[in-house]
Amino acid sequence: MEESRRIIEDILAEAEKKARGILESAKKEVEGILQAAEISGREEKENILSAAKVEAQQRFKEKVMAARLENRRRFLLRREELLQRVFQEVKEKLEEFSKSKDYANWMEKELEKAIKELGGYEFEVEARKEDFKLLERIRENFRKKGIEIRIGSPIVCIGGFRVKTSDGRMAVDSTFERKLERVGEEARVRVAKVLFE
Repeated sequence: MEESRRIIEDILAEAEKKARGILESAKKEVEGILQAAEISGREEKENILSAAKVEAQQRFKEKVMAARLENRRRFLLRREELLQRVFQEVKEKLEEFSKSKDYANWMEKELEKAIKELGGYEFEVEARKEDFKLLERIRENFRKKGIEIRIGSPIVCIGGFRVKTSDGRMAVDSTFERKLERVGEEARVRVAKVLFE
């Protein structure tokens, strides 16, 4: 019996030794798995942080770009408002001028230039109703030069006139609005430079 006890003890000792070996091997395997998981976790963390950083930078750039676009839009709107205000003031000055004594001289000189440009001896002039008396006086001055002017229908404008040949083939628009339109873009550029540079 003693021998069987020793055999059992030997078997148990052997089993214990094998169990410790298996445990030791399992511990090493677990440590390896944990290290691999830790490395993988660090890499994943770095990848996530890197991706988040890239996304944050992209969002930041987008927000900066959007803010720049919005500022540009606001600037352009404000610039347009200021330009409109300047052109409104110009129109008001032209209205004042159309009521001044200098307006009659300007009208006669401009009409003379337009008639020379058109060539001929018979013309029709359209102007504001307020300018009809002035046109009557100017017409007398032109009659003395052998040029016949017929006063046409009244037009709506700040000042100035439209003149056309008697056959209607050629015309010159010297209304203040048309003159502003012609110089408009060039004037807008010049005014913008003064206001914004």
